Order: sequence, then structure tokens, then C-alpha cells
Amino acid sequence: GILTDTGNFKYSLNDTRPLQAATELFAFVDRDRMSYVYNEMNVKTKTDIAVQGFAFTNYVFNAETKFAYCLWPKETMEKLQITEGDAHRPNILANVEGAEVWAFFVYDAEKDKIKCELRSTGKLAVNEVAAQFGGGGHIPAAGATIEPDWKIVDKVIEAINNKQKEILNN
Repeated sequence: GILTDTGNFKYSLNDTRPLQAATELFAFVDRDRMSYVYNEMNVKTKTDIAVQGFAFTNYVFNAETKFAYCLWPKETMEKLQITEGDAHRPNILANVEGAEVWAFFVYDAEKDKIKCELRSTGKLAVNEVAAQFGGGGHIPAAGATIEPDWKIVDKVIEAINNKQKEILNN
């Protein structure tokens, strides 16, 4: 949990508690088992590759607002033969050069909804945007589940762009 929730510590460098906890826990870790866990975490399945490939070749980047996002409509999900859970990886876009905010908008066939997964470096409180659309979360990680209407997604994107413009202009 410490490794995955912190993204191998890259999302929480301003908080030393995860590093301190990991240091204490390391005394109890079997080194061979830990090596196995790290290797397994880095294995890429065909689904992983399909999701990453689609995300990296189809994301949109607004350089003015430093916002990267990817749309996952029903047709894409069916074509790639993936579920919402397979595509629930917004942090794929976390390292897009210049991005301060990133998001995935994924069609969930099981619920006939669109899941909005919003992330940021923390400058923009994505939980405030998510709350506008019935969602919630934390400042750097939040989400909302909306009706399967891509016009609503356009409104979420517009809300993020507007908030980012406010932040960047101040």
C-alpha cells in the first residue's frame, strides 16, 4: 500500500511519514520476497500495454492550462476488450511533460456511467471540481461518476481548464 498509494514515493515527498513507515517496515521484509513483489508490480500484461498504448496515442494536452486527459468511450472499451477497471489508470498521464492536471474519462458498461478520474500535482484541488459533479476525494486525487453523456464530460473539462486558468494567472 505504501508503494502503490505513493507511486513509489513520488506523490508524497512533502510528507515524511510514508518514508519513515517504510523504513521501519523494511526491517521485517524478506529481501527475496520484496524483490519478487517489485518484479511482479512491473510486469506488463497485454491489457496493460493496450491501455497505455491507447492513452499515450490518444490523450489531449492543453498547453495553456497544463491539463492532459484521455477519453475512453464505449466503442474504445469494446474495441480494446477492456473494462472500466482495466482502464482505471489516470496516472499513466502523470508524467506528460508540462502537465499539472491529468484525467481519464472512462465509460463503465456495467453501470452505464462515465467515471471521471481526476489527478493533479496539488496546485489545483481536483476534489473541488469533482464535487461540482457529485463526486469527491482529496486535493490531488478525486473522481466523480456521471451519466453517460459526453457533454457532461465537456463541462468537467471546461471546469478544470477554468480553475487552472485562475491558478496560472495568479
